[in-house]
Amino acid sequence: DLEILVTAGGEPVPDSSLIRLYTDENVSMSRYDYTNITGYAVFTNIANGLYRIRWDVSPDYQWSRIFSTAESPLQINFAGGEMTILVTASGEPLPNGVLTRLYSADNVSAGRYDYLNASGIAEYGIRPEGDYRLRIDWLGQYYWTPAFTHENSELKTLDIGGGRLVILVTAGQEPLPNGVLTRLYNADNSSAGRYDYLNATGFAEYGVIMEGVYRLRIDWLGQYIYTDVFAHSDSSTKYVDIDGGRLVILVTAGGEPLPNGVLTRLYNEDYSSAGRYDYLNATGFAEYGVILEGTYRLRIDWLGQYIFTDVFIHANSTLKTVDIGGGSLTVLVQASGEALPNGVLTRLYNADNSSAGRYDYFNATGFAEYGVILNGTYRLRIDWLGQYVFTTTFDQTNSSLKIVDIGGGSLTILVQAGGEALPNGVLTRLYNPNNSSAGRYDYLNATGFAEYGVILDGTFRLRIDWLGSYYWTQTFDHTDSTLKTLNLSGGKLNILVTAGDEPLRNGVLTRLYRESNASCGRYDYLNATGHAEYGTIIGDTFRIRVDWLGQYFMSTAFDHTDGSLITVDFSGGSLNARILDDGADLAFNTYAWLYTSSDTYCGIWDRTNATSVAEFGAIIASSYKIRVQISGVYHWTDVFDYVDSSIIELELDGGTLLLTIVMSPELPNFGFSPIMAVKVH
Repeated sequence: DLEILVTAGGEPVPDSSLIRLYTDENVSMSRYDYTNITGYAVFTNIANGLYRIRWDVSPDYQWSRIFSTAESPLQINFAGGEMTILVTASGEPLPNGVLTRLYSADNVSAGRYDYLNASGIAEYGIRPEGDYRLRIDWLGQYYWTPAFTHENSELKTLDIGGGRLVILVTAGQEPLPNGVLTRLYNADNSSAGRYDYLNATGFAEYGVIMEGVYRLRIDWLGQYIYTDVFAHSDSSTKYVDIDGGRLVILVTAGGEPLPNGVLTRLYNEDYSSAGRYDYLNATGFAEYGVILEGTYRLRIDWLGQYIFTDVFIHANSTLKTVDIGGGSLTVLVQASGEALPNGVLTRLYNADNSSAGRYDYFNATGFAEYGVILNGTYRLRIDWLGQYVFTTTFDQTNSSLKIVDIGGGSLTILVQAGGEALPNGVLTRLYNPNNSSAGRYDYLNATGFAEYGVILDGTFRLRIDWLGSYYWTQTFDHTDSTLKTLNLSGGKLNILVTAGDEPLRNGVLTRLYRESNASCGRYDYLNATGHAEYGTIIGDTFRIRVDWLGQYFMSTAFDHTDGSLITVDFSGGSLNARILDDGADLAFNTYAWLYTSSDTYCGIWDRTNATSVAEFGAIIASSYKIRVQISGVYHWTDVFDYVDSSIIELELDGGTLLLTIVMSPELPNFGFSPIMAVKVH
């Protein structure tokens, strides 16, 4: 086998290069192979002798030297190397992506092409030595570079003339506005395939362009315009002017400027859109900036319709004025003769119920002010209370005041539970009968009234948001300003709180909770008879939490449906504790304090009576301990479970005993004082 490493300029030729085998006398062996990725070609079953190879590489082929099969290793090196070319225009690299094609010096295609990279370089890989040129396919045509000789891997630079193209485009000597689209054309009106949008100062920047004669096409205002041709031979700024000037228009209705923000669109005289628009400013002006000379009209997009103005001629930058008729619209809206409240939303509609796209909120005296409006027939839609209502139509032909009435009156409601007014400050919300919110609320006053002011005729209900929940009233009809009374179940909530049927003591804190253990946010202290008084409460299921004895206790649930007294009993009763010290009664009037099993003071105490009994009154069942003081020393009972009123006998634990030891004079003195006090536990 004959294995040959084929290189050019010392580098392996490209993968799949075609290699043909010849004798040393140039007789074809009719054998060929394609190089692999490392540049090797392999020919099998070849007799020893002298040979040469031919590298077939478009657009030509290259002969190698004569070599012997005895050479080992066998390497054939052709002249040439990596072909890397920098393409410039007046010294600046051409832009990324320009297509280049490789040709021989006599214009035979090498069948290879490459796009310039971001540095303006085309890379053609390993090429044999020879004379070449590039064809640049760009700007709608192609250009030949000068011929160059490729001998080694050094970077070649080819320059095709030209430079950066920067153009200022003006109309009436004023720069065209930012964002106008320009396209580059050749002098014969063939597209160069490049475009740019004018920047904020009217410049189009095309970057590096080859030397030549060009023109711009301006795509703008629904048409396109060609500039005059200009020569581009260097990077100096070019100037082109297409006539025209600034267009500023005052738009009025009945001689009054249209309001701020009305949309205007620029059209040509034939009603074709110029593709530009502007919103009127606070003084009624539309400012279109620099516009080409011509005859135009405006389309006013407003009030759910559009209106074309008369045509006007724009030949210079003088102010233009156009009038479309109309006047100011002010409407007083009432409900049964009373002005609707401040802030109600109104919307302007045409007589066919199509929206005019304008709205206003009533002021404090019930007026909606729409400003300048075109002549026509309109109505208002009142968006209020979770619904909308249309007024009757009215004609707008001038600036006179319009008055419309939609019925209704003031809504005042007395809210009760069990016939008694709910307390001051309860939140009420107005709803429609389908439970959609009317978007209004009021807090009950000190006498239980909610005052909603002027309301439309209709059927409503209230939602009462109170005590961590909400309640619905029955529906009611509102047709006039008469007082409405709504009564819910419930009434005054009075609760007797007991432990083992004995009232808890005065001042114990109670809190109202729902059956779900959610707090109602209300509390009361028990009075001297063990009662908690919560006032008027809407009927529901509740429970009481008692905050007492250094802990809290939750009652079972109870139903509150009317104003009858409710009794809540906790297990327990009177706690009478007989306290013994090693089986003996304590001294009369010994102090005793009640603690929880976790050493928290319960806040109550008593003195023992003549039979060593401390009486703590009605106590809720739980685990406790008692602390007593004897001769200035504290002693504890064991923890005990208290369940009812039976007398409990409790034994104290140890205490601290003070002993005084007097040493006898006859005894030896071991360094102790003759008199020594010792504490023994």
